[in-house]
Amino acid sequence: MNAVELRRPYLIHGLVLLVGWGTYLLDRDDVLWRFIRHSPHSRLLEHVGFGCAAAAIGLGILLGCWRTDRDYGAEGWTPGSIRRRRAGEILHGIGLASLVPVAGFVLLVCGEAIRSVLYARLKMRIAREHSGGVPGGVPIAAPPGPAWKWLVLSQAGMWCAFASMVIFSVVLIDHAADRMFGITILVSIVTRAMLPLDNFIPAR
Repeated sequence: MNAVELRRPYLIHGLVLLVGWGTYLLDRDDVLWRFIRHSPHSRLLEHVGFGCAAAAIGLGILLGCWRTDRDYGAEGWTPGSIRRRRAGEILHGIGLASLVPVAGFVLLVCGEAIRSVLYARLKMRIAREHSGGVPGGVPIAAPPGPAWKWLVLSQAGMWCAFASMVIFSVVLIDHAADRMFGITILVSIVTRAMLPLDNFIPAR
């Protein structure tokens, strides 16, 4: 059951993204443009706003990577790595949400925050059940190979999103952003398919 439960957050993540981007069918103005379009410095504010969004994604990646290799090694999950990943996923969601309309922004940020909090609680519960207490973490039946390999794969989609946002914050060309984030989605899907990630059953 734990393996099934641990897969579910990524299905929910995909659904939240799909619904958030789907709001473009109702509104073509992203949330940032909605608030700055009447400003005489709208172009500059766009650069700054999307630059901040890129920074949020980058910080989210750093928080997610910091000692997350424990998820793929004998040390197992620890409270610190779980909380950092939760914060990183929320920041990543905020950065991506800057590209969608107001309704999509609210859906993405709230959806990712709720999903990340529930996911963190699930991992903490599993840690308690299988180690008798969270402080020592829970040993994971990790996949073969070096931990960094699985860590890189787990973050590949996020790094692509970060690179795409940095480029978009400079060029501000909508059709370029569509292509870059389309590539990001494909990279994320492929790497997720290659990666057991958190679908590991706690070692017995």
